Amino acid sequence: MALTKEQAQKITDVVAADERCVKHIDSTFAAFIPDTIGFAGGTRNFAMVLGNLPSDVVGLIADPVGNLVREGAYYVGHNYVHPYLPSEPQGRWKFWRPFDNADPEIEAYICIGIANLTVEVINAAIKSGVLKEAGVTQAEFCDRATGIAHAATRVKMEDETDYVFDWHCTLNVKNPMVYKTEDWHNCTGGETLANFEGYTDEKAKPER
Repeated sequence: MALTKEQAQKITDVVAADERCVKHIDSTFAAFIPDTIGFAGGTRNFAMVLGNLPSDVVGLIADPVGNLVREGAYYVGHNYVHPYLPSEPQGRWKFWRPFDNADPEIEAYICIGIANLTVEVINAAIKSGVLKEAGVTQAEFCDRATGIAHAATRVKMEDETDYVFDWHCTLNVKNPMVYKTEDWHNCTGGETLANFEGYTDEKAKPER
């Protein structure tokens, strides 16, 4: 049995009921970009890139100078003051960026963070029995290298079919894009939950 509208709705309802998901998925970008376009998340990412641009420009000079000063301080301190003062620099210093995706709080707003969070929430609902009637057996992180690197939420069903729910596309916690897994990897197909009527065939075979 292929994924039905009712099953997709139950999966979405679980995510929409989680406050963390609402915080990190819902965005004002969704109010201006129709969900059917599926580019709200890409637009938010681009806004973050623009927000980082001034810091990136400053960093062209600040990064090498900062690392040189740090390494010089270590050399002088280690050789002429005390062998254990200061501690040896670890890694490379980088100038502050307002939207640094190395920061877990920032990562939570991009596709990787949204996928990880929704996987956690759906698996918790499976464990508690909330999604038993929906026939969901597992959710897992799913990424692709086709086109622009991207990540979303793969959901496995009792009938051994699987699908991808992509909340980053719409930034609307109640209206993700729903795909057959193969289509998602090929950057084709997909419908918003609002327009999704269910699959009536058995083409959504699991990846092996």
